[in-house]
Amino acid sequence: MTPWRAAEAQAAGSFARRWPEPAPFQAGWRSAPCSTALTPRAAEAIEDIRGGLPFPPTGGHYDNGMEFVNKPLLAWRLERHIRAARNRPCRKNGNCFAEQKNCSAVRKTAGYFRFDTVAEQEALAEVYTYLCPLNNCWYPSFKLADKVKQPDGRYKKIYEKSPLTPYQRPLEPAEASGECKAELMRRKSGQDPAALNTALNRAVERLLKLNREKTNVKQASGQEAEQAGAA
Repeated sequence: MTPWRAAEAQAAGSFARRWPEPAPFQAGWRSAPCSTALTPRAAEAIEDIRGGLPFPPTGGHYDNGMEFVNKPLLAWRLERHIRAARNRPCRKNGNCFAEQKNCSAVRKTAGYFRFDTVAEQEALAEVYTYLCPLNNCWYPSFKLADKVKQPDGRYKKIYEKSPLTPYQRPLEPAEASGECKAELMRRKSGQDPAALNTALNRAVERLLKLNREKTNVKQASGQEAEQAGAA
């Protein structure tokens, strides 16, 4: 089997996927349930994210995948008056904005493995229940403030002077409603970052253990099939 065909076989079928957060870029709030469904369930997954946000979303930005560019999701957006923008066709450098934080917020925690069983999906959802509060309320980050073009044609990036968490960013602008700020403070009250981090590590261990057990079973089955074929 060629590497290309092997990659196609690995990507075939349903598997747990993380849906992007329809949150303002200036806030960076993350709410990421996962689903094994393809196109017909995309609206349901985004509806779950929408219900978990501390503020109502007015728009979303996503890539050109078929799970987002389809008539059922278009009807869902029009019914709820949610604007949407997608990456420009044939412009690959725009995908980083639609999938920003995928590495630091997801891959460094859950890895690059394929989770395609119900048990793995449930374990991944448990990981997000602890990861999202940590990212939203306790992990600050710098955001790009400006880009200045230099005489040699290069651009100099200028970042914020102090990092902020996604919880802190909506509290600063005066146009943010008091209801939104009260909901943010309510969500953070009572959180223990040390306890969340301990629970997150346990959930990640359980998820990776399930993936290792599944991989071992598949490898054993493949070896048995090869031995039977050789006999």
